[in-house]
Amino acid sequence: MTDRASWYSVHNEQKRVEIDNQLDKAEEYHAVQDNKNSSKILRRILVDHDPHHPKVLYKLAVIHWSARHDTIALRLCKYALSLCKLYNGIDTTYEEACKRGYSYQYWELLFRALIEDFCRRNEKAKQLYEQAIEFLKCTPCPDTGYEVHLNLGVVLMDMHEYERAVRQFEAALPLEQKSYYRSTCYNNIGHCYEKREMYDEAVEFYTLSIELYPTDILLYKNRLYTFIEMSNFEKALKDVNIVISIIESANSSNSELLVEFLCLKGSILQQLGKEDQAKDLYHHSIVLQPDYYYSYTMLAFFEMIASEGWDKEKRKALKRALDLVRNGIHNCRDGVELAHLLTISSEIHTSLHQDELANKDLEILQNIRTGGLDRID
Repeated sequence: MTDRASWYSVHNEQKRVEIDNQLDKAEEYHAVQDNKNSSKILRRILVDHDPHHPKVLYKLAVIHWSARHDTIALRLCKYALSLCKLYNGIDTTYEEACKRGYSYQYWELLFRALIEDFCRRNEKAKQLYEQAIEFLKCTPCPDTGYEVHLNLGVVLMDMHEYERAVRQFEAALPLEQKSYYRSTCYNNIGHCYEKREMYDEAVEFYTLSIELYPTDILLYKNRLYTFIEMSNFEKALKDVNIVISIIESANSSNSELLVEFLCLKGSILQQLGKEDQAKDLYHHSIVLQPDYYYSYTMLAFFEMIASEGWDKEKRKALKRALDLVRNGIHNCRDGVELAHLLTISSEIHTSLHQDELANKDLEILQNIRTGGLDRID
C-alpha cells in the first residue's frame, strides 16, 4: 500500500469512528426526546464530515417524523433519495462502498420504502422493505440492514401482523451490538405482545429493553402503561417517578414533556386514591405549562365529580370546572387538544342548562374538524 493510499485508509477509518461517536451522542439526546440537540449533532455531521451520509439523513428524517414535522421529514427523504440515485454509480465495487462505510444502492431502496412508510402506504412500503432485504442477501454490502428489518417490523405492527413483526425485530437484533439499537428491538417486541394482550411477556421484553438502555424514557412509558393495563398502579407509579427524575436530571428544556409525565403521575395517584396529591400535581403542571390541556381537563373533572351534591354547590363546582376549561381553551395551541376541551365545555354548559353556549361550542368544534379553525383567540 502506498503512503497516500495508507493515509486515505486511516483518514476514512478515523472519520467513520468520529461519525459513529457523534451518532451515539445524537441517540442519547433522542432517548430523552431532546430532538433539538439530537438534530443539531446530526446537522454538524453533515457539515463537518459527510454532507451525503444517508444514515445521518435517515435519522434526521425519523426525528422530524416523530416530532410530527411530516413535510420536513418527507423532503429530507426525497432529497436523500435523489442523492442516492445520483451517486448510485459510484458503488462499482464492494471495496468502494466499504471505504465510505455505506452503499448508495441499499439506501436508495430504503428511502424509497421510507417515503411510502411515511405516507402510510403500508402495503407498498412492506414490498420495498422486502426488496431491500433481498438486495442484502444477494449483494455484498457494508450496511448491516438493521434499519430495514426494524422498519419492516414497524410496518407489520401497523398492519396488525404482530407475529411477523416480532420475527423482523428478532432478525434485526444480531445486526447491531450497540445497546440503544438492541433495546429498540426488545421494546418493539414488547409492544407486539402488549397489542396481543400478553401483558406478562410485554413487561418481560420492556424490562430487557430498559436494562440495555436505562435512560430512554419511552421504554419506561411503555412499561408503565402496561402496568396500568394490568391494574398494577404501584409499579406504574415507580416507573413514572423514574421518568420524571430522568427528565429533570437531563435539564431538558422540554417542559411539555415533564408536564405530560406529571399529569400521568397524577392520574396514577388518583387510581391509588391519593386525590389531593393528584390535584397538587395538576396545579403545578399548569404553572409549568399553561397551554397543556390535560391539566385543565383533569382539574375540571375533579370539580365535576364534586358537583354531585345539592344544586347550589353543584352549580358552583360546574362553574369552577368551566373556568378551568375556558382557561385551557384560551391557552391551547393544538387543534386536537382544543377540540377535546370544547367538547368538555359543551357538556358543562349543557349541565348548567346553557344550551345556547353549548351549541356555540359545538359549532366551533365543527369548524375545527372541517379545517376552518385551529385555535380561539
